[in-house]
Amino acid sequence: MRLPYHDLSEDQFERLVIVICTWLLGPAVQGFSKGPDGGKDARFHGRAERFPSAADPWDGRIIIQAKHTDLIYRKFSEPDFSGNAASSVLSKEIPRIHRLRNAGELDYYMLFSNRRLAGVAEEKIRKRIAKAAGISESAIYLGGEEELDKYLKLQPDIQKHASINLFDVQPFIDPGDLARVIEGFAEARSCLSNVPNGDTPPPEQRVTLHEKNRINGLSVGYAGLIENYIKEFSSVQDFLAAPDNQSHLGWYENTVADLNGFILSQRRTDQPFDDVLERTFRGCLGTHFRNSLKIGRLDKINPLF
Repeated sequence: MRLPYHDLSEDQFERLVIVICTWLLGPAVQGFSKGPDGGKDARFHGRAERFPSAADPWDGRIIIQAKHTDLIYRKFSEPDFSGNAASSVLSKEIPRIHRLRNAGELDYYMLFSNRRLAGVAEEKIRKRIAKAAGISESAIYLGGEEELDKYLKLQPDIQKHASINLFDVQPFIDPGDLARVIEGFAEARSCLSNVPNGDTPPPEQRVTLHEKNRINGLSVGYAGLIENYIKEFSSVQDFLAAPDNQSHLGWYENTVADLNGFILSQRRTDQPFDDVLERTFRGCLGTHFRNSLKIGRLDKINPLF
């Protein structure tokens, strides 16, 4: 499951970035208390342990900056971040970077944000910072959501060391993947065969539905609610099995992996499974997913919800 960076506080996000940089650079990374930072949230002076590589690491004064947004699906390339207006994030940071360089405090610069970073935007922003600071483009690093995800996968303990507990964070499942699958299913549904018997179990079911619910700790009442959707399983499986829908299958599997990860992370001893499912549906899919799709599209596929 992806960490919902937008739901972190600024302090949490900054702490996460510092922990990542400590792993990349070394224990000498120094963070600063809350307040005017003068263009730096953390710094490191020395030879990096593994960045950009252990064979050819940075060696010198490294300034680290973290820029958090509480909005989802934002990009580095958007005007509020990298535009030329004086109000943009980058326009405000450029003078600070310039001052740090002139004061002899900056040889390398790392800028992290919970935004998506495309190659064209990355090159453009690096060139702009390099020109302002009078340093090589290779001495600048931009880390977006993709890089944050990579580091959390490479070093799972980073999240723990940053004191970020998923129980304290609003659950989030990327709605984009599931939205595309459901929209595709809605468009193709008239072509799919209907399953007349709503009691037909999923093809790969190894135990009875009743036994599965008992093992999972699902109450009889809640189990009765979700059993209404079982009749849709075969239709969905037929749709995902079609060769033309391989992209939809990939998006579906991404969502399944996210949901499984979230459910496993939320499950506690003696906790009713009803609670876990409700938190998943309402938190992950209820707010973010429904806001990402027009209600009109959802109306076409009401039996799935």
